[in-house]
Amino acid sequence: MAKRVMDRRALRAQSEAAERRETDAEGKDTDKAKGDDKEDGKKKKKTTKVKEKSTVVKKKSKRASKASVRMRLVWTVFNNSSQAVAKYDYPRKAEADAHAERLKKEKNITHFVMPVKEQMEVPDEE
Repeated sequence: MAKRVMDRRALRAQSEAAERRETDAEGKDTDKAKGDDKEDGKKKKKTTKVKEKSTVVKKKSKRASKASVRMRLVWTVFNNSSQAVAKYDYPRKAEADAHAERLKKEKNITHFVMPVKEQMEVPDEE
């Protein structure tokens, strides 16, 4: 039959007891190592504990945020091969549609209007 699973408190008590036994055993070994060994007439080498290097986590410096680029929406008239033919400001959609229809009738090629976001020009301050 399988062993019954113990609750977490009992398991923790067992692990702490095991740790205490290990530290007590290490403590007794170091005490014996410090003294002279009378039987051999030689000194035992001292056991030194190697200190674990503590890992210091450096905080990442915050990057300076880039200035957000302002975008604007324009209506662009495209031909069948997706080449921009004309651009109209956002409130002038009716004119863009009329231009696309006129090009369809004149050249017998499909033209369509699509909104496109483009970067706004910022005047240099002097």
